[in-house]
Amino acid sequence: MVRRDFTVNAIAKDEDGNYIDPFKGQFDIVQRVLRAVRPETFIEDPLRVLRACQFSARFEFEIAKEQSELSNSFV
Repeated sequence: MVRRDFTVNAIAKDEDGNYIDPFKGQFDIVQRVLRAVRPETFIEDPLRVLRACQFSARFEFEIAKEQSELSNSFV
């Protein structure tokens, strides 16, 4: 799950229907915040900055402040 880009995309469900959410993606969904799983997310794949913008606009999520500051160095 560490390879996922955003916390909201790193949620899994086990065979019993229990959620596995090591990065608190459910909390971010409730708060409507888009947060990277790791700071290296944008370094590994700079196109994720565009994906963050798309998700933010499409689903009306705010990009977490720490991610906005990180992504500004790539734009």
